[in-house]
Amino acid sequence: MTTFLSILAALLVLSVFVVVHELGHFLAGRLLGFTVLEFSVGMGPAILKKEKNGILYVLRAFPIGGMCRFYGEDEEAKDGKSFSSHPVWKRIIVVAAGPVMNILAAILFATVSLMSYGVYVDIPTVQELASETSPAAIAGIEPGDVLYAINGKVIESYDETSELILAASGDEMTVTVQRDGTLIDLTVRDFYNAEEGRNFIGITYGYGRAHYGLFRALGYSFRYVWNIFTEMARFIGSIFTQGVKQGDVMGPVGTVSVIGKAVRTGFETVLYLSTLISANLAFMNLLPLPALDGDPKNVMVVGGGAAGMEAARVAALRGHSVTLYEKQGYLGGKLPFAAAVKGPHENIADLNSYLQRQQEVCGVTVVTGQEVDADFVRAQAPDVLIEATGGVVVPTGLAASGSTNVVPIEDILTAEIGNEVTIVGYGAPAVDAAFYLIAQGKHVTIVMDQPSAVLDKGQSAHVKEVVLPMLYVKGTRVWANATVTNVGEGEITINGDTGCDITIACDTVIEACELAANTTLADALGSEMTVVTVGDALVDPAKPHNIAEAIATGNLAARAI
Repeated sequence: MTTFLSILAALLVLSVFVVVHELGHFLAGRLLGFTVLEFSVGMGPAILKKEKNGILYVLRAFPIGGMCRFYGEDEEAKDGKSFSSHPVWKRIIVVAAGPVMNILAAILFATVSLMSYGVYVDIPTVQELASETSPAAIAGIEPGDVLYAINGKVIESYDETSELILAASGDEMTVTVQRDGTLIDLTVRDFYNAEEGRNFIGITYGYGRAHYGLFRALGYSFRYVWNIFTEMARFIGSIFTQGVKQGDVMGPVGTVSVIGKAVRTGFETVLYLSTLISANLAFMNLLPLPALDGDPKNVMVVGGGAAGMEAARVAALRGHSVTLYEKQGYLGGKLPFAAAVKGPHENIADLNSYLQRQQEVCGVTVVTGQEVDADFVRAQAPDVLIEATGGVVVPTGLAASGSTNVVPIEDILTAEIGNEVTIVGYGAPAVDAAFYLIAQGKHVTIVMDQPSAVLDKGQSAHVKEVVLPMLYVKGTRVWANATVTNVGEGEITINGDTGCDITIACDTVIEACELAANTTLADALGSEMTVVTVGDALVDPAKPHNIAEAIATGNLAARAI
């Protein structure tokens, strides 16, 4: 094959990877109701065009890549059909669909390769016979047979084969071979060579190819692609510890050259290389690397909690100009509270320090002590607004009475707390507060208007298996499907699902009810600009209930910009 044809074939192969990637965006966008303007294969001037259902399908002159163009993805359009007007979870799916398609393509290539060509494995396979009169030939051993056992001892490793043959004694040796998937016992005689003083059956064996059926090939393909991902992650890590040497990485020209050589070698090599490149494309597109497919944007993040700091960090890493606003005089949101009530074993204070440090490292402009409203945002005119203002505690409507205080959970570290404490609420805040107060010698009662199974909502396995049982051991009483109907002097009244009113001693009521999404900015500005809510500000009913989930929403939202 000439060099020109090799390069052309390499470009076509590389285009397949890109088109598959863009096809993922296209299919996900269509499925979720996005407006697709154009789907192109190739680059340069159009040679074929066809419009169907409002989508322009184009075949372009140069077989290099492809494109899927959505309405409003350039941020110029602000109506309800634009890309940015769709919920963030839909945009995340559309953005992630490209790498997912590359992963599926890599698995497909690997599966076809394993089924068609197999893979070399360390199983002893007969390559050739010494002669037609050798002991092995007389016994019926044939080239291609896989040596499975010697005298009933299964060969566990490639290197063990010769040891078992040499250790055989007597007049006969039973060699079990695998031929066409069937085990066959063959009897080898006259195998001792007196001149050499050792056993000699007259075969040359080497590594063999293992061919797989569909389901085994799929299983191995998933494992193989995962191994590629782990190796890529290890390589990325080594860049920061060992640096990059010449030849470690290559650009598009080098990739085309390698694919061209593979094309000349044969289709098996093309399949193998296609698996590697598809998996690498998927991995690199999932990394929070600088945005290379558009201009850097002016991103405004409101809220300096875990979700807001993570969104700011990733957006800055992707090359955007990011400013983070926090109304308090410090960053962290509820992290300082969580660190205090959970204790040092969960390293939340370290997490808070890390996220704050990353703002400086990544070049995020941080403004604290700044109250942000819709007019302030309009004055800043960001391209994208990320609202990470957390949730709003739903008030219980309970009022203090005499010496019995009613304290919001966010004030638990500074307020005066009595010895008989009733926590109204459930989930992580209520359980964390209870454990914190019990450690101070308080007697705690939890009252929740939900079934008892909801108590550990959003909690880790450690909390569910260790902390909750410990609460009960320490005397904590949980009233499920119940409400506090009255706060009196040194007591409260609880109405449970039995319909009976029960009065218990109480000098402090802690309000730890479920959070309601704080979407003030999104409600006011959603029709004017791109607004993404993250953390506990999410409108989605499946909003985060723990720190890890809040951070994940900030990370994914920033990747989708």
